[in-house]
Order: sequence, then structure tokens, then C-alpha cells
Amino acid sequence: MKKPLMKKVILTAVALALSLSLTITASAAGGLSGLTWQASPDHETAVSIQTENGTNYLFLPASADLTALALTFSGDALTAAGDAGSVQVTSGQPFDLTALFAQVPADGCWEVTLAQGGQSLSLTVMQSANIGSVYLTSADPEKDREWVEQDKDKNKAKGEILYLRNDGTTVYAGDLKQIKGRGNSTWAYPKKPYQIKLDGKFDLLEAGEAPESTWVLLANYCDETLIHNQLTYDLARDFGLAFTPNCAPVDLYYDGEYRGNYLLCEKTEVGDGRVDIHDLEGDIEDANPTVEDLDDCAVAQRTNADGNPYQYVTGLTAPEDLSGGYLLEMDFRERALAEKSWFSTTAGCYLVSKSPEYLPQEAMDYISAFYQDFEDAVMNGGKHPVTGKDYTEYVDLDSLAKCFLMLELSQDGDAFHSSTYFYKPADQDKLYAGPLWDFDSAYGSYVLDYAVTDVVAGATTLGSALQAIPSFREALKTCYEDLAPLVESAGEAVGNQGEALSASQAMDHVLWPDTTPGSYTMAIGNLQTFLAQRNSWLGQRMESWVDGVAPSDVLADVKPNDWFAPNVDYVLRHGLMNGISQTHFAPNATLTRAMAVTVLYRIAGEPAPVGAASFADVPAGQWYSDAVAWAAEKEIAQGFEGRFRPNDKITRQELVTLLYRYDQLDVSQARTGEQNLIPAPGPEEVVPGGPSIILPEFPDWIQGSGAYTDLDQIADWAVEPFVWAMETGIITGNDDGTLDPQGNALRCQFAAMIQRYHQTIT
Repeated sequence: MKKPLMKKVILTAVALALSLSLTITASAAGGLSGLTWQASPDHETAVSIQTENGTNYLFLPASADLTALALTFSGDALTAAGDAGSVQVTSGQPFDLTALFAQVPADGCWEVTLAQGGQSLSLTVMQSANIGSVYLTSADPEKDREWVEQDKDKNKAKGEILYLRNDGTTVYAGDLKQIKGRGNSTWAYPKKPYQIKLDGKFDLLEAGEAPESTWVLLANYCDETLIHNQLTYDLARDFGLAFTPNCAPVDLYYDGEYRGNYLLCEKTEVGDGRVDIHDLEGDIEDANPTVEDLDDCAVAQRTNADGNPYQYVTGLTAPEDLSGGYLLEMDFRERALAEKSWFSTTAGCYLVSKSPEYLPQEAMDYISAFYQDFEDAVMNGGKHPVTGKDYTEYVDLDSLAKCFLMLELSQDGDAFHSSTYFYKPADQDKLYAGPLWDFDSAYGSYVLDYAVTDVVAGATTLGSALQAIPSFREALKTCYEDLAPLVESAGEAVGNQGEALSASQAMDHVLWPDTTPGSYTMAIGNLQTFLAQRNSWLGQRMESWVDGVAPSDVLADVKPNDWFAPNVDYVLRHGLMNGISQTHFAPNATLTRAMAVTVLYRIAGEPAPVGAASFADVPAGQWYSDAVAWAAEKEIAQGFEGRFRPNDKITRQELVTLLYRYDQLDVSQARTGEQNLIPAPGPEEVVPGGPSIILPEFPDWIQGSGAYTDLDQIADWAVEPFVWAMETGIITGNDDGTLDPQGNALRCQFAAMIQRYHQTIT
């Protein structure tokens, strides 16, 4: 295919240095103003000096060579000064900016003073690294960026684009048929996302895909790492999800102004290089040759055979074959109703036909009924209530399971609500799930809304019904075996991506400080931690499903979305704890001393004690008798003046101490073969007025973290056990930043602690 004509772009050695054009005028403040930069001497795209929070910035792309930075300007020579010297700068002649400084600034900010004719300007020069740069220029000055951002649906501008690699060579330069805003919730943020349409087709990302004309620039405003979407798409592609969009991070300049770090991405649409299915939209256009603009057609609503309302485009002749392809997006009701073609379902879902965008009534009847049959089968336990067909006869199980896992892994709050896609090819009588889209606010971004162990996709109407089907659970388990190692590798990839984007993020952060409120290194670390924890939780959830059933499924007081559900499943499956009945676990009931030592006894393998328990309140034949006798024999628990108090509540610090003693006993036996280890003083052995005992203090990493507000409430005898428990991750504290050492331990908390401990020794 012939490439579109490009405007002449000259890239000389000076152009690779990103020639800076300076126009010097006196400002009211007595400084210099009107400073601009151009991508190359012959290109019309000029980047302006920007003032952010009272500081003048020059934001340079990765391709700039600071050792040969050429400035062009009017008037006499300039003096450029740094902290280690100054130089006279002649227009058009490169100079070494770095030679003006004693060392490379740690924060990446080169503080330069420019002087000319008695006027001076303080300028902070920042430079990106490792990524390309995109320059958008409006064709009409009156239809500039601000005009486009006034109305994302109506205000569409024309312009030009220049896309440079990080070494300054050109990927693409040419005209733009369209620049417009895009997005739903993302459009409400100050950093706007855009959609651009080339005057022709081109493989901008050099991914080997078929050339296309429409591309999107994602702002990632809610993503403090700037890599959530790229991470998801890379994982999904390796996971085998078809039509996953390609993408690449870029620095965006729009009408001479740096706008931040963006993700240049393929649009989710039907096309040869996108969702590669039959173009039914083209068939509809061919069937209606007299309709000049489908957008001018009226719409109407009616109720389908299932009694659910839908909307279609009137006055259109339907093509003969309506079997596909369709690209559907689940969306919130208010958003769906604003689209041309949409339908609702019996379960209360709304789906928009993204392609074809303009559906005649016959096509809407067909696709809405097909999707409803799929939903009916799922909501009826996997079998359609009328036809008897299995849900897998309506949907591709592999793509559905993989999409479900990716939505759950990323903890995407939009899962099965919005930005969740299905497509139906014309040559197959099945729906497919995907492609994945829109993950900037996933991966724990909304920490106030979700705990890392919260179910998201599986808590929706469709998701919970799917999880109730044993064959779907088995499909999830099978697919997860492929996903788990990919997620493990993704942790290192996230670190590498964060390092590669750090310079660009630093520039982005100047414009959009709300996107990265803390350290960028911390944000990357938080994402790596989330991935590891979420992957571990997901693995535990898969492991708990035996033959499609989780142990907690039969428990009335443990719901799938409870934070402790996977912990309860684990301890039940491994026989470490039991429910209080066949239908109840009592997760929020307090733990007793008898319960605690019995679980430790089970972990130890239930060895026969030497003799019976010598406590007056522990008669033989009780469910805890052998466990108490064993715990006393090993000096894990001693009792109180001849009584064990088996039904007494146990505090969190007492529980941590018992677990610590057991762990120390186990270590001692493994190393020396000894049968006993004298325990540290604990709550049962402390005698008022007794000899003082020197105990360790909390290490600096705990005291200095500020993560726990009640360290001073931990008894001296429990300090060492708590240090051990926090170092090993056995105890993590409460959401409110407390350890609550003197509070009574709950059965659900003990289940979580025991699972973590059991996994460290098995």
C-alpha cells in the first residue's frame, strides 16, 4: 500500500540535537520571554518554554543531545551560565550545556541562566530518556488544543503529526485528518486523552501489524506508575489473548507545549490490524449507498423478545448476512444510552455495539438475542433453560476464562461493568471475550475501595454466576497455570519499565503532580508488591477449588468477597482448622486457647504426648486434651496455677507468642534434635516483682516506618515474637495502622496467620 505523502523533514546533526529557537523580548518583569524550540530547523513545530508554578521549564525529548545543543534566536549572542561556568551562544551554533555544570544534577534539572541585552531568564532544562516523542500541531490556530478540549464529541480539529524515535530519527510525519478528545471517566481529568486519525494508514508502532489510520493517546492520569495499561497488554499478549492492542510510551507535545507522558496505542476497533473479524459495518454501508452520513440517521427504541429494551438506527437496509462481525462493549447504563446502538439484558447489563456503530433493527434483534442466550445459560448454572445448550456453545471458554483472570488479577473495578469487550466473528457461532482495555485505575490504585484480597470480577452479576459453574472454575484453574509464571516475571519487567520511564515521569510530574503523589520509586515498588500479593491470592483461590468446589462454598458465613475467604479455604483444605458446624465457620468469633494449641498440634502432625494433661480443667477425652498435653510438654503453653483455661479468649500478642514458641521449638529440633526449648517469658509465667529480663527493642525498620501506631502497647515479653512475626510476614497489622496486640484474636485472623505460617514451612 502506498504510504501517504509526508512534509519535508530535514534531520541533520544539529536537528538530532533538537535545535532550540529563541526569540528574546523584554517582559514586564524584566526577564526574557518568547523562548521556543523546534524539532528540526525546517519543521514548523515549535515547543514553547513553559511556566509551571512560577518556574520556567524547557522540556526536551530523549533525542536531545545536551552536549551539542543548538539554539537559534534573534538579536545578539546569549550568555548561558550554569553552576560551573558560562559560554557565549551564537544563533545556530551548538554548545555543550553539560560543560556548564560541575556534575549531572541528581534530580535531572539543569538550572541555567540565559542573558541578553541586560535581561536574564532563569530556566530549568529537563530531558526525557529511552522513549519516542510525538508532536501535534493544529492546522487552524483557532481550533487548537484548548478548543478541542472544550467538547470531546463535537470539536474535531485537523493538523500535523511528527513522531520521532528516542534517537531522533523519524517514524512518521504527515497530516492529520482529525484530532479529538476521547474517553469517558478519563476525559473528566485535567490531563486529557486524545484520538488522532492519520491522512492515510501507517504502522506507527512498527509492530508488524497492518497499517491503520486511527490511534489513541492515553493519558494514564490515574496511574501513578504510568505503566498499568502497558503491563496489562504485555501480559495479555503473552497469555494468548487475541487482538490485544500494541502500545508504546511517548512524550507528547501539542501546539508547542509539552503535555506529559502518554501511551500511544492502537484503538480497539474492527480492522485488519486490530480486531480482525469481518467488517459488518462495511456491509451496512454498502447496503445503504444513498445514505451520505449514517450519523444523521434517526434512532428508535423497542423491546426485544426477552422483554428488554434496545435502541437501533432507523431507515437502514440490513445486509443479507447478519452473523458478524460485532464488537460489543459492556458499559454503564447512562453511558450506553448516549450511544447510537445498544441493548440491555435480563441480568441488568448494558452493551453497546461499537462496531457496527449503526445497527439496523434486524441486526440488533440478532445480536441482542444471541448475547441473551449466552447470559441465560450462564445464569442458569451453565445450561440454557429452554434449549438445554451448554454456555460453552455460546462463548469461547478459553478467551472468557483468560479475560476473567486478567480482570481479577488487575483488580479492575470496571470488570463486567464497563470497558469489557466481546466480539463475534461472522464465521463462528460463538462470542469471544476481549480485547482487554482501560486499566489505568487498576492494580490497587483505589486502595480505599479494595483490599488486595477483594474479589472484583467474581463479585459482579455475570462473574459470580460464571464462578458458580464447575467447568468454568476448572477452566480458570487450567488457564491460571499459564498466567502465574507470567505474572511472576512481570514483577521484574515492571522494575525495568519504571527505570526506563523515570526521566519522562519526572517531567510529567511537574505538570501533573496529582498523578504521582509520592516517590516514583515507591509507586513502582507498590505495583510490584501488589502483583506478587494478588498473584499469590489468586493462586490460593484457584487451589481452593477442588473439582469446581471451594470448601467455603458450603459455609453460610463466608462469602467469596470476604477478605478471609481464601484463608478459610486454605485451612479447611489442609485440615488445620474446622468449622463450628457443617455450615458455619464463625470467622468473626473470638479464638480460644484450646483452639490455638489444637491448630499448632495439627501442624506438628499430632504426635502422641508422653502423658495426659495435668490441668484440673482439661479432662481426658476432650477434642483438645491431647493438644493441651502436647503444648504443655513442649512448654509452648504452661497454664495458670494448675489450670489451662481452655475456653478463655486469647489476645493477639498471646497468640503471636504461642506461634513463635512453636516455631522456635521446631527450629531447635531440626538443628540439634532436642525435644524441648525453654520459652521466653510470656503472659502465663510473668510474676510481679520477679527478676527483670532484658528484651530486644523493635528494629529501626519497624519503629521508623511509622506504619504501626500502637507499638507501645505490646508487652515486653511479646516484642521478640512480634518482630519475628512481622519479619516473616505472619502478621501484617490492621487497615487502620494498628497491630492491636491486646485485642482478642478472631478466628478469621488466625486462619490468615496460620496459612502464612504453614506456607513458610511446607
